[in-house]
Amino acid sequence: MKKHSKWISVIVALVMTFALVAACNNDSGGTQTPDTGSTDQGTTSSTNTGTGTTDTTDPDSDFDPFEPFSKYPEPITITVGRQANLGGTFASGEDVNDNYTTRMLKDVLNIEIEVVFDVAPEDYNPTLVRHAAARTLPDTFWVTDDAAGMALFNELLEYNQLADLTDILAKSVAGMSRADWDTWDHDDLFQYVSENGRIFGTPAIREGMNTPFTFIRGDWLDAVGLQPPKTIAELEAAALAFIDAGFGGSDMTGMTFHPQGMFGQWMGIQPVYGAHGAYPDQWVTVGGEAQWGGVQPETKAALATLRDWTEKGIIDINLLAMDNGDVIRDTYISSNRSGIFFSAWWQPWPNWDGQGEASARLNDEIEWIPVFGPVNDRGQFSPKNERLSTGGQVILASCEYPEAVIKGMNLFADVIFFRNPDFADLYDEYARDPQEVQGTAFRTNTPFTNLGAPQNRYEAAGIIKDFLASGAPIDSLDLPAHLEGERNAIEGAYRYHNNNGMADWWAMTQDERNQIMEEGDGDWSMQYVGHWAFNIIGNMYRDGDANGTYVEFMPAFVGSTPAMADNMGMLNELQTTTFLQIIAGVLPIDAFDDFVSQWHTMGGDTVTQEVNALLGN
Repeated sequence: MKKHSKWISVIVALVMTFALVAACNNDSGGTQTPDTGSTDQGTTSSTNTGTGTTDTTDPDSDFDPFEPFSKYPEPITITVGRQANLGGTFASGEDVNDNYTTRMLKDVLNIEIEVVFDVAPEDYNPTLVRHAAARTLPDTFWVTDDAAGMALFNELLEYNQLADLTDILAKSVAGMSRADWDTWDHDDLFQYVSENGRIFGTPAIREGMNTPFTFIRGDWLDAVGLQPPKTIAELEAAALAFIDAGFGGSDMTGMTFHPQGMFGQWMGIQPVYGAHGAYPDQWVTVGGEAQWGGVQPETKAALATLRDWTEKGIIDINLLAMDNGDVIRDTYISSNRSGIFFSAWWQPWPNWDGQGEASARLNDEIEWIPVFGPVNDRGQFSPKNERLSTGGQVILASCEYPEAVIKGMNLFADVIFFRNPDFADLYDEYARDPQEVQGTAFRTNTPFTNLGAPQNRYEAAGIIKDFLASGAPIDSLDLPAHLEGERNAIEGAYRYHNNNGMADWWAMTQDERNQIMEEGDGDWSMQYVGHWAFNIIGNMYRDGDANGTYVEFMPAFVGSTPAMADNMGMLNELQTTTFLQIIAGVLPIDAFDDFVSQWHTMGGDTVTQEVNALLGN
């Protein structure tokens, strides 16, 4: 989403354009416009102020709808569109409309949630487009950080369909969320959701330090007498050794990745590209100008390596036709057919109890170890930096209570993520059991995101390291308020360190362990996760940052242009198809050169020119 000018995109189709034009001239269909008069809702009425805010108060009432944590005197309803968290599970008896996050909103703020759609990631943007064309978009939804998402945002902005959130964000964000936001440069924070100084969405603050690296079976490395692989050559040697040893049987394969999500967090194979200095889904600097990473010679070199691995059986050619991450995981990782894959810092959670037969909780010999690699020719692990991105939570101008969405996001951030001590009772009442005992993730349940993911893991890792070195008892651990949300992980790392890893877990009988799993294994999973995710991986980041072996790649450009919105979807599809055909051996490696020529002539040159014009090159 660009802060300069707005464009109509062919990606969202002409039907959407006509539908939105009609919507601007006809208030009677689909998403309703604010009522300019009173409604029979007790003390609650709705008046559009013309600035993207709504006055919901009776003139005689003291209730201020913009007060961050104020409760509406009468129930209000917010309709929501969601992208489902595939693989996530709800607590027993709960669903997307009724869970601990929706109950918190209802009880604390008197906000009721109606989920209009909850669809898989691949269906999300098409679903938004269909609802936009039919004028049935919900009050609020997430805009994705891709060409289709940028096109939709610009289209809605062009026709004044998005609520102006500038004043609401100034009034309705408070507590530790406000304190966190105020540490940012707001020009940077809101750059992709702003237009002419006004804000039309919440920023897409990513968690940072959240791109994939290697996870490998440490028990298999021990069996074949190898150290954790750091380089491309060492990774190949480990994969071939696993195949030769036949750990997963005769249909063993060397490593696993998601072919349709090559550059994503979960099972993305970006680390292999990065080791070659390639960033195919990013804008890179070449000769002082921004160029698309997918057409650079470093990408061709990475593809040659991946193609070679397919020929050697390290990559199963059947994997390249799969498009469902859960199926890929179950086919290769959970069945012990593969001992190498790529994922982000949070992977220890599924490593404990989400990898089927390869879950660490099932067998004391199973060990998944993280490795920052493969490294590049400078000995550095260099993933892309993606702390800020395009995308964000938006609210329609027709929503009667736009401030309610922001208040709800603020509440989630303070209660669940920052663990604001002022709201400790709310966390205990609503979130502690679902999250810590039943293990259901916030992302699986929430109707919308929070106001930004705090960067606590880096600091938490340092506290864990220093506290363990001190030898002090756990009851003496004094955490700053903003780290209370990480206490369970920090205490879990302490238990792992002082209780001989997971020895107490394995000392129990199988029946005892099964009983714990049925009742919720929050303490045990946090002991495992606290050690691997927060202590080991967290300090891998800290140590690598300090000694120069972890160096993030900074993209040359993040944002959109008119031609990007019109062409990047088609260009990305061409890129993915070509890359997979080269890796599979269907096309020769030199087909990459033909792809580069096509990319330039099919709109890539126009996109590149616009990007550099915006950068002033």
